[in-house]
Amino acid sequence: MKTIFALLLAIFLAIPTFGQIKPRDLPEELRKDYRDTLKQARKTIADLKQDGWEILPSPIEVPVQVATARDLFGTAISNWGERLILPANIHARLAKECTYKVRGKICDTGRPTHPDLIQVPGNARNYTTSTSVTDMQGHGSHVAGIVAAKDFGILAELVKSGVYTQDHLKFLGDNGSGSFTWVNNAYQSERPEDIALNKQGIAVVYNGSFGTTSSTLLPDTEKELAESTKGDVYFAFAAGNHNGSPGYPGSSLYGISVAALDESLTKASYSCYGPQITVAAPGSLIQSTWVAGKYATISGTSMASPFVMACIVIAKSKWGPKIKGTAQMKQYLGWIASDLGKAGRDDLYGNGLIYVQRILDMDPVKMPGYNPDPGNPGPPPPPTDPVIPVKPRAIVNLYFPAYYIQSWKTQGMENMLKLHIRFKLEITSDKYAEDIWPVVNDALRRNFENQYLVTNDETDYPQAAIWAQHFLLFFFQKDASIQKLGLKIAVTNVEGFDEQQRCFDIPNPKAKLNAAAAAVQGESITWANKKSRKLKI
Repeated sequence: MKTIFALLLAIFLAIPTFGQIKPRDLPEELRKDYRDTLKQARKTIADLKQDGWEILPSPIEVPVQVATARDLFGTAISNWGERLILPANIHARLAKECTYKVRGKICDTGRPTHPDLIQVPGNARNYTTSTSVTDMQGHGSHVAGIVAAKDFGILAELVKSGVYTQDHLKFLGDNGSGSFTWVNNAYQSERPEDIALNKQGIAVVYNGSFGTTSSTLLPDTEKELAESTKGDVYFAFAAGNHNGSPGYPGSSLYGISVAALDESLTKASYSCYGPQITVAAPGSLIQSTWVAGKYATISGTSMASPFVMACIVIAKSKWGPKIKGTAQMKQYLGWIASDLGKAGRDDLYGNGLIYVQRILDMDPVKMPGYNPDPGNPGPPPPPTDPVIPVKPRAIVNLYFPAYYIQSWKTQGMENMLKLHIRFKLEITSDKYAEDIWPVVNDALRRNFENQYLVTNDETDYPQAAIWAQHFLLFFFQKDASIQKLGLKIAVTNVEGFDEQQRCFDIPNPKAKLNAAAAAVQGESITWANKKSRKLKI
């Protein structure tokens, strides 16, 4: 069965502490639009889950603000990442010193139509089932703008000088989802052109801001990447936004994996980490181009990866054949990177942050252990497990947006009724929230797949929902995956609707459960697991 993925967007957490922007932290005039955006994102999550997608998008990579003019926060359109790694006084050096031609390939949601990108020469190809190669979603336009937009793209000077061209490969459909069947086909189909460009002395650099939350290497894709990187071809991949081991292809043996930084130059709360990380780059609150000629501010490792992709282009355009192959490119980036975090390479930042001036100043021939003819050494050994940062035990509040069906009936009733229920949970743990979320979400699914309720004859649908959360907690206490993580769980809110579309929203259901239990003293409330057991109150 083909592996399906969505944009490199971590599973949505309701609590902002783990990467979600708080509406109250924004200017008042932005709050309503952002809340509406989050609401729509939650609906998308539910819809994609019902459609069977294995990975769901998250509001971590939805716009905080969308503007129509080239002015977002009182300054000319730009982003702090570009101003940080490419100060204004370095622009002229780029145009003068970078002379080798390079072809970039943005693998994303399609060809942008933004006025600040139409001057970038290049082609577009569609590897999805979408009827159009155009970017209808916005993610690809944002990524492309970071790389090459007029005036503020990292490579804007190289576009002007004619040494950089950029193709747009549509890997993701118009809802931001796709399959590795498309990816493999694209890499294979692009290879003849890559080989032809290499014969002309033109390096090829791909950006991939997509993937899964699993680090598992996919053999078919690894095979295609291995074949492509035999030439002068490089792949920058976003590490992922689920604050754990990098998702694939961010974990690939043949790519350059990029973590995200916030404006304090610390690891962004959502950014993945591990031994696979090569470098880190600006990723939080990045302004860039969007659909319909607009501009947007977005956070994510999807935003960090194109900064590094652009740095790889600059390195190849400046130094040409002095850098040969992915292994030597990783060695070079590690040598010139400005260290962050603990001294030396670490799992949070890799080798650190790349500044463009250091690329222009530091000749790869002078780096320790330089080999003028490295050949194709093949992939490095698989990385070991990441060093997990120590985290104190804390309480987090997680929201699970998908509805689960609770089957129930009162005693003596012939047919089952159905409630559509979702939860907010308070969880005490020393694990990171996005490591907890998938485990608890799977436990929710397992619970509701195989159980039903039989209540006393005076129970109505809100009371049934209250009993459902009570037995859910009972299930959690017995579930092996929950026990393994040592989670302490409480339900803080139950909401949903019944078959007649009557809605309920029950905060603090535990207190209401106590009242309900007192009312049925001596009567029978039965939770029945279809496979094994019954429990009576």
